[in-house]
Amino acid sequence: MGELAASPERNVVTIVVIDTVGSTEHIALLDPDDAQALLDRIFDHIRETIERAGGLLVSFAGDGGVAVFGWPGSQEDHADRACEAAWEVQHTSGKEETLLGPDGSPIKFRIGIHSGLVGLRRLALESGRILDMVGGTVHLAAALEKRAPHGEILLSSHTHELCRAEMQLIDHDGFPALDKIGATVHRLTARPHRLTASDM
Repeated sequence: MGELAASPERNVVTIVVIDTVGSTEHIALLDPDDAQALLDRIFDHIRETIERAGGLLVSFAGDGGVAVFGWPGSQEDHADRACEAAWEVQHTSGKEETLLGPDGSPIKFRIGIHSGLVGLRRLALESGRILDMVGGTVHLAAALEKRAPHGEILLSSHTHELCRAEMQLIDHDGFPALDKIGATVHRLTARPHRLTASDM
């Protein structure tokens, strides 16, 4: 049955939830091997982008996943890293390998980002070790992803408050769960700009 880890480690982290827009339509008419190849390219793109920014892809289910920034290693700039990674995941056009769907159009994502306290622990199961994350922060990031328009990135004001980078944001409709913790919702409209010493 597996072995439970010790009590969860409590940390303030940034959670990024990603979902591929129209994945069913992308693969509906494809041969199973071609569909798997496309899903593999999507997975590689998300995982490599998250890891390059210093995050950890915790789970992935076919066409989307959940990543954490700020754990297991402490990162003072975890919110900045998460926002930059989200932008890189979303904007593949003009890169060496643009991520394209079967019709030749760029693959787009819905992304939600929220920062807060999370309980994290590694569980040893018969199927292998997994990371278990507990707390409202994960659910709120997922709720932001579900409310994100196609091809857009939504982040909470809790994440924005932790960012040191210059951000171009547009206010977006909130929802009751975020209202309860005094957070608002923003749409990220440009690549975050890290401040240099001369900027400061």
